[in-house]
Amino acid sequence: FTIGLTVSLAGSGGLVGALAAGAVVRYLRPSTVFRIAAWGAPVCAVALALTPGVLSLGLLVGAVFAIVPAVNAVFYGYVATSVPDGMQGRVLGAVSFLCLVSQPVGILGVGVVFDMAGPTVVFLSMAGVSGLAALISLTPSMRNLPRPEDVTPA
Repeated sequence: FTIGLTVSLAGSGGLVGALAAGAVVRYLRPSTVFRIAAWGAPVCAVALALTPGVLSLGLLVGAVFAIVPAVNAVFYGYVATSVPDGMQGRVLGAVSFLCLVSQPVGILGVGVVFDMAGPTVVFLSMAGVSGLAALISLTPSMRNLPRPEDVTPA
């Protein structure tokens, strides 16, 4: 029951995020959406390392999942406006392939670290890796992203 409830809380964050994504994308700049997602992940990973109790873990993961639909909406908005119609399938296929091929590697890595060092080290490692990835959000080009509808097609 507890595991099911925890997973449901995490999934509920994604559902709430999907319902709010339209408003989020409408009112926040793309740079802000990406920055919230980029820096929310390492912060939540540290919180996961420090938080006792399985249900609170579900709430934290739900908070991370809540921003994903808005990030996806902005990303796919960029693809729709900047990639020529005849290339969109190929671009989306390549993006999906890269995302899907990396998942097993990440899951295997997390499993190895978990077996060797436990959950606290896993969450702190995730915080470190996602924190390094979040540094990209501080670059000038990422800080000044136009809205997808303002991008001229390639």
